[in-house]
Amino acid sequence: MLSSTSSAAALWSACGIVGMICVFSIAFFFMTVRRLCGYVHAMQHSAVAVTLVPVAFFLGTTVCVSYNALGETLHEFTKEKARYLPQPLVNATAGVRPLVLQVGLAESMWMSCLLFVAYGVTRVMHHLIDITRMLKVSRRRLQPPKSA
Repeated sequence: MLSSTSSAAALWSACGIVGMICVFSIAFFFMTVRRLCGYVHAMQHSAVAVTLVPVAFFLGTTVCVSYNALGETLHEFTKEKARYLPQPLVNATAGVRPLVLQVGLAESMWMSCLLFVAYGVTRVMHHLIDITRMLKVSRRRLQPPKSA
């Protein structure tokens, strides 16, 4: 069995090794991002990704609150007008359950991923629209004018 001093030394050396690996990994990451900044808009995309996390948290909370308010309204309406409504509709509104109002980190990250995918699709669509416009212009230049 190891003594407490040797285990502490082993722990400190392991922490030092892991720390050095983290420092080199972060340095490599930043050098790669810096090199890519000339070719792609990496800083703009990373800023959008960081901004989407609080937006996703706010959006998730808003969706939960709205869903719960709509569910309460449906329950109250069904209770007041139950005798005038068809039974399947009453059963369907009774099945609406409230959501938990706490949006955690996992839900925020999933929402951020979905929003970032939507951002990427929007960027690709704009590029495709620009490419289509350029192709139309180049096609018009290649076609000789028609004389009557």
